[in-house]
Amino acid sequence: RLSRPQKAARAHQAELDALGQANPAGVREVQAAEVRRTAFVLPAIPPASAASVRAQLWELTKVDMAFVFRSPAYFVLVAIGLLLALGAVLFTGDIYGSASYPVTRLMVQALGGGFATMPMIIAVYYAGELVWRVRDRRIHEIVDSTAAPDWTHLVPKTIAIALVLLSTVLVGVVAAIAFQACSGYFRFEIGGYLAWFVWPMTVAAIQTAVLAVFIQVLVPQKTLGWGAMLVWIVLTIMLGNLGFEHNLYNYGNGSEAPLSDMNGLGRFWIGRLWFEAYWSAFAVILLVATHALWRRGATVELRPRLRQVRQHLRGRPMQVLAVAAGVWIATGGWIFYNTNILNDYTTGPERERRAADLEKTLLPFENVLQPRVADVSLDVALFPRAARAVTHGRYTLVNRGAQPIAELHLQWAQNLKLDAIAFPGATVKTDYPRFHYRIYALATPIQPGEQRTLGFTTTLEQRGFANGEPLTSVVPNGSFINNMEITPSVGFARFGLLSERAKRRKYGLPAELRPPKLEDDSARQFNELLHDSDWVTADITVTTDGDQTPIAPGQTLSDTGPGKDRAARRTVHFRSDAPINQFFSIQSGRYDVQHATWHAPAAGDQPPHDVDLAVYYSPGHDFNVGRMLKAMQESLALYSTDFSPYQFKQARIIEFPAYASFAQSFANTIPFSEAIGFVQHFDEKKNAKIDVATYVTAHEIGHQWWGHQLEASDQQGASMLIETFAQYSALLVMEQHYG
Repeated sequence: RLSRPQKAARAHQAELDALGQANPAGVREVQAAEVRRTAFVLPAIPPASAASVRAQLWELTKVDMAFVFRSPAYFVLVAIGLLLALGAVLFTGDIYGSASYPVTRLMVQALGGGFATMPMIIAVYYAGELVWRVRDRRIHEIVDSTAAPDWTHLVPKTIAIALVLLSTVLVGVVAAIAFQACSGYFRFEIGGYLAWFVWPMTVAAIQTAVLAVFIQVLVPQKTLGWGAMLVWIVLTIMLGNLGFEHNLYNYGNGSEAPLSDMNGLGRFWIGRLWFEAYWSAFAVILLVATHALWRRGATVELRPRLRQVRQHLRGRPMQVLAVAAGVWIATGGWIFYNTNILNDYTTGPERERRAADLEKTLLPFENVLQPRVADVSLDVALFPRAARAVTHGRYTLVNRGAQPIAELHLQWAQNLKLDAIAFPGATVKTDYPRFHYRIYALATPIQPGEQRTLGFTTTLEQRGFANGEPLTSVVPNGSFINNMEITPSVGFARFGLLSERAKRRKYGLPAELRPPKLEDDSARQFNELLHDSDWVTADITVTTDGDQTPIAPGQTLSDTGPGKDRAARRTVHFRSDAPINQFFSIQSGRYDVQHATWHAPAAGDQPPHDVDLAVYYSPGHDFNVGRMLKAMQESLALYSTDFSPYQFKQARIIEFPAYASFAQSFANTIPFSEAIGFVQHFDEKKNAKIDVATYVTAHEIGHQWWGHQLEASDQQGASMLIETFAQYSALLVMEQHYG
């Protein structure tokens, strides 16, 4: 049965058929009349307002975000990341079975090690899912046939991925803060989380997502896009191992920004921010290219889309491309100037080759007779905020051999600039600028027993920012340098040589470079640390920012006093009250300090006296300061009784940033990393395995005897002698605690 409209239509058609048979021309006139009756004029469509564009953008973004958040795979990936981070947190800072307080630095390290992989996986995986979603559902021809502008296909997906990644990173931060709270630690450093983890992690993940979207638009299948991203990751690792290390061509990479509670980001954020701007500009270029190559309709092949690139780049896309390209080129030029002009850029293979060539060229000079350093006078000007140390120094040199010395050999660190040398009668005979080694011919040889004075000026400086590892010894808060970094040494020293057997064989070197054997009597003229000195006296003046405390070995002779104005300068003068090794530290920082006293008993001609004990620490790191002071008292009392009297009138522990994880014993000063001891959580009630703060302190105080009273000759077994007895000494102290 037909409906009434169908019956009317059939009747109308029958009428037309009948008319057509009788008068075909009349049919055409009737049809034309009907067309005229049904024609109408479309109204003009006004351009979309900014508000409507924003609304459309937000709605499309929400749709794409909802697709990700509703995906079970997303929650599985986040859960795996949190579990990995939890595992890392539980063991981060664990030393000898003792846990550490969950300070923000350790939480960020745990997130970076266990959780950081997940945002990258999410970026790569969901870039493919969002790009191919409408095609997988076979509705792409319907969607692509709409009048929506091209940007609506790309921009919402990019924003959605960015917001998803930011949300994912914030989930990790919330989990870390929850762990801190559950552990009873409530010093939440939100700024630290944002600067150390949220910002760099989100930027890196978004840059990866943009690259993944671009690749997905290029390839004809989603799985090929994922495979291409996997190949990119593998190539990045391989090229780095082959010496292609510059971050200017390693997508998304940047300068290192090591973490420290004490120093924060220091100056390291500068290089990192420039590289982020550089790669973000390149990511915008990739987005414009993605827009120009976006698929619409049934076309999947790349070639037809390439022919339409110019058309798609007209107008606003070309403007965005021009600005992004300009920023990319400008920032790239500035980065190259800093990394390759202001700083020395060398790859890993180049550094290995240099070390091998240095050994082949200079090792024959190792046993050339040279004068010994007997007295050291240094005037060190630290500029912490500028990462610069300027040193004016003077050595008193003595010929302790039986033959005259006609040549003076000087060697200095690779990143040290030797500004001036003052040695009367010395002229350059041979210069090895690649190795920072120079031989001077002396107009008048140094006779046996004769003393002469060597003056020098040096500069240690981080100009701009480097491509790789930055200078961490001079920083805005917590500078820690040893004298080998800022002064030249006399004669050849085995610093920076290759030690791995495979690498030594690769460059034609013997598999091992061992110290002289015990039967080699000639080696007994040198101590284990340096060939250019025995015991020395030291006079050291340190100038730093007005709000910092400088510390060097010896008694404090004068101090201009602390202040709150960092623009002012503070100068402290130190002098050793006993002979020391020609290997010592200089530190500067904004410290809190706690003092204690140890009463040294009479010994021989030495009357009873007080020894000042001090721990200089970063504010907030007072967890174990009392335990360190007690360990110093116990160690000094035990070792002075069992071994010999303590030779100094002071002993200091000074905290330095966690750019290294060790404590090191210099004469009456012990630099102590914030990564060990200072944030250790030792709970006697829970019977923790070992008190790390006490143990490490006892070990380093032990070196005031083993290394600073008894020094080993430069022969096989030297390190065993010094380290084993220091370890034995620490165990004596621990025996008092544990039995």
